[in-house]
Parts: sequence; structure tokens; C-alpha cells
Amino acid sequence: MVLRESAHGTKSDSGPPETKGQQQAGQVTLGHLLMATAFFMPAAAAFAELKRAHGGILPYVVGVAAAIALGALVVRLDWASGRQLWLYSQRYSDRSQNWFALGGFGLQIVWIIAGAIAGFRLISFVLKHVH
Repeated sequence: MVLRESAHGTKSDSGPPETKGQQQAGQVTLGHLLMATAFFMPAAAAFAELKRAHGGILPYVVGVAAAIALGALVVRLDWASGRQLWLYSQRYSDRSQNWFALGGFGLQIVWIIAGAIAGFRLISFVLKHVH
């Protein structure tokens, strides 16, 4: 916690504690880019499969809407699992936390691959039942 003295001579809390490597507001990190990739992978897989299968307009509408919802679910699961990993890592040393961070990036890659596979499976299901 950082205490700062105001103009009136009183000390007040200026917000959250400062930590090593604290990022500035508004920065986009590799984690954000990987989450965006995880969000769009089901939709990209859906478009690719729909284009290959020459689906009509109805499979596009249903499939892309479902793929976007699936992408949102993947990002939510990615964020929740990453947060749990980060909270778990706080009880260990800084060096160990670096290994947990690398594991977190690996976990995000797994979510990207899972989203792509789920997108293909979802569109196969949609084409089978809507087409």
C-alpha cells in the first residue's frame, strides 16, 4: 500500500499496492493477444468448415453465432483457469512464479487448440442437423 501526503497534511491510501513489473493501464500483453486468438479460433474453424462444405445461409447464421458463443466460453474458461493458476503461484518464490507464468502461456495455447477443435465439431453438428 502506498501512502501519500495530501495538501492538508493527512496521509491517504492512493490505491492498490505497487508490485514489481506492474503494467501500465491500457497496455496489451501477450496474454490478451492469446485470449483474442482463443476467442476467434472457433469462428475461424467454423468459417473454414462451412466454406468447405458449401453450406447455405442458415448454417452460416446458426454456426457463426454458436461459434462466437463458444469463443466467449473458451475465453471465460481460459481466464478462470489462468486466474486460479496465478493465485496458486502466489505462495511460491519469484523464480517459481516465472515457471507458473510459462505454464499459464502453455495453458492458453491448449485453450486455443481446444477452441479450434470445438469449432470444427460444432459446425459438423450444425451442418448435420440444420443443412
